[in-house]
Amino acid sequence: MTKREITHRSQRFSWFPLNSLRIRLFLFVLLLVVPALMLILVNAAKHRERDAAEAEENALRFARLAASTQEQQIAAGRQLLSALAQFPAVRSRDSANCNPYFADLLTYHPQYSNISVVALDGEDFFCSSIPANPGTNVLDRAWFQRTIEARDFAVGNFVIGRTTNVPSISFGYPVFDNAGELMGVAVVSTHLDWLSAWLGQIDLPSRSTLTVTDSNGTVLASHPYQPELIGQPLPEVEIFETITARQTGTLTAVDPDSEKRLYGFTTLSDLAGRIYVVVGISEAVALEQANELQNFLLISLLAGTAILLLVGWIGASRLIVDPIDSLIIATERLAAGDLTARLQPVPISELDRLATSVNQLAVALDQRASEVRGYTAELQNEIEGRKQTEAQLHDLVRLLAAEIEARRAAEQSDERKLRFLAMVSHELRTPLTSIKGFAATLLAKDVMWDSDSQTDFIQTIDEEADVLLEMIEQLLDLAQIEAGTFRIQQTASDLSDVFNEAQPRFNTVATKHRLQWRLPDDLISVNVDKRRIRQVLMNLIVNAVKYSPEETTITVSAQLSEGRVRINVQDEGAGIHPDEQPNIFRAFQRGADQSAGAKGAGLGLAICKGIIEAHGGRVWLESSSADGSTFSFEVPLAPLEVA
Repeated sequence: MTKREITHRSQRFSWFPLNSLRIRLFLFVLLLVVPALMLILVNAAKHRERDAAEAEENALRFARLAASTQEQQIAAGRQLLSALAQFPAVRSRDSANCNPYFADLLTYHPQYSNISVVALDGEDFFCSSIPANPGTNVLDRAWFQRTIEARDFAVGNFVIGRTTNVPSISFGYPVFDNAGELMGVAVVSTHLDWLSAWLGQIDLPSRSTLTVTDSNGTVLASHPYQPELIGQPLPEVEIFETITARQTGTLTAVDPDSEKRLYGFTTLSDLAGRIYVVVGISEAVALEQANELQNFLLISLLAGTAILLLVGWIGASRLIVDPIDSLIIATERLAAGDLTARLQPVPISELDRLATSVNQLAVALDQRASEVRGYTAELQNEIEGRKQTEAQLHDLVRLLAAEIEARRAAEQSDERKLRFLAMVSHELRTPLTSIKGFAATLLAKDVMWDSDSQTDFIQTIDEEADVLLEMIEQLLDLAQIEAGTFRIQQTASDLSDVFNEAQPRFNTVATKHRLQWRLPDDLISVNVDKRRIRQVLMNLIVNAVKYSPEETTITVSAQLSEGRVRINVQDEGAGIHPDEQPNIFRAFQRGADQSAGAKGAGLGLAICKGIIEAHGGRVWLESSSADGSTFSFEVPLAPLEVA
């Protein structure tokens, strides 16, 4: 056996690739097992579903059994109270006779902590087996209120008895005098410890719980008995909400101990005051038999599958894998370039036909090898030629892309120039037309204007000339900014001086608005071109005046921010739409909602941006429809002087 053959055989047993024949046979066997596995799982699921349904029915049956027994106890209490309400000593309020009688009754009914009759004022216990504590009043007790309201038997809620000082639940019954008028309420209080002891007599499944609550969800009794729960709200709050909504039924939920339970619940017969009985059966206990059956079937299936796989492993190795390995060794020699290698006959007819075909293929490959070598040289020459052509095409594509980009830039430049000319011609035409019209009116010889009219005309011509001059200055500033030749003269200046020198002019443009100044008390020295900063402030204030309603407030504020001074101009206008904000500082850009209502060429904010950036600062906008717009910019502080 050669070294190659030894290496190949050792690899067979060192690892098992998923595409090997042996693994595929294993997968086939496992595939045959899958239907049995699915059948087991489906059957087990049906068993669990059936057992869960039976457990829910049992829980409801136990709840109804407990409720039925409890109803009998309540009925006994009702009969006792009904008889006491007819007792002459009670109806005549004869405490001397009824108190000993009630005390004697209490010895025959250990389940009760007290038996008494109280007047309608809730304080006069004129009959009681145990004397009431001084000042005791039961007007706030549920059993007292429900009995008087229904004028019939009623059940109360969990309470600590004010006479007995023990946890109890009370039953009330109306007492009428000889004239048929309500004169008081007879009441018996049931020991909750006795009720829990009585629940313990019910034979429940293992790890099950039985709980009795009043209408507020307060636990009256429990089994297994848990003293700490008595008088406390039912821990399963969501379960109690379902119980009060449905009154009777079943549900599946997780208890506070994270154990899944199958609950059955019901309520006692229609009374003034509800009592609920809840039985919870552990799902693990209910499904124990079904789970054991499933585990047994799965273990059996696993053992059978393991035996089947072992037999398949041995059979596949002896009958299939070893003959195929011998074929693989020979074909690998052929694949390595040894075209003289030939396959030996194989005892399996199908594999023998495969060996013959491979031998024929080896002969054909040897013949084709020489032809391939010739084709290879031709292909190499063709590949080199295509590479040269591809390089030329790449160069051509780069030239075309550069030309397209240059044309696009030229078109955009032409478009900007045309738009600029159209905007300038339109904005210049308006003041020039006004100047021309008023000048022609003054020069007309057929009309003699009085001095006031002439003054008005000349003042209008002067104002329009100022507008024209300001627009020309803005165009010159914008041209310098776009050409990169814009210059400023920065000097150390006190910020308050910058504001104070320009404040009178600011006030003249905001005559119909409230202009507020919020400036720091400390002196702040900034390194700015004062004239240009005043120009920026004027532009921003004029914009605020244009685009905010009259009688609203425009606030100008300043504060220090990380070695810079931040200046804000805030208005109370309608704000700027978010889609328009990114382009608001570009030349000839104006908000769509603002363009129709205010004059201007849309140059001011672009010039402001250029001036602030020339100072090494930045300008930005914060705007919303609710708060208006705030334009802010930052300029550097003046450097500290060293003494």
